[in-house]
Formats: sequence, C-alpha cells, structure tokens
Amino acid sequence: SVVKRINFVADHVSNLDLPGVQSIVRRVAKNGAQITPDALVDRCVELIGPLEISDETRGELLAHAEDEGPISYATDVEYAELSRRVGDMLALIAATVEYQFG
Repeated sequence: SVVKRINFVADHVSNLDLPGVQSIVRRVAKNGAQITPDALVDRCVELIGPLEISDETRGELLAHAEDEGPISYATDVEYAELSRRVGDMLALIAATVEYQFG
C-alpha cells in the first residue's frame, strides 16, 4: 500500500546509521558552521532527488524547518542536532506526493 511504502522510505532516509544518510548530512554541513532553514530545505530536496516540488510543498517543509529555529553545527552536540534535523527533513520529503509519484 502507499502508506507502507511511505513509512518504509521515511524510516530509511531518516536512519542516521546508514552510510548514505550520513553522507547527505556531511554534504548539507560542508559549507560553514550554520545553515538557514531555507537552505536546509533546498539542500535536502537537491540531495534526495534532485526533485521538483510545488511551492505549497516547499512552504510546508520550510515552515517545519523554521519552527525549530536556526541551525548551527560548530560543536559535536550541534552537529548531532543538525543530523537529526536533516533526517527529519528527508523523511518529510520522502512522504511528499512529488517524491512518491514524481
């Protein structure tokens, strides 16, 4: 079913133990010690796809990213938080219509 497929993909793309997900986190973090919520959404969409998403979907992803505030990753604790947020964002993207049926 569609729900099982969405859950399967979301579980895998948010699994921070997987080398591919770790690689995505490193690629998101490679430019400096912080990233804006806007850039987080764009980088995750680019790295999971590339994928074209609607303005409405992007707005929903951005609202989620902004709810959690600024993203710094200068320390190990902050990097762990960035990793969690990237995993969450990848799971949200994987649940979109554009990802599932694009």
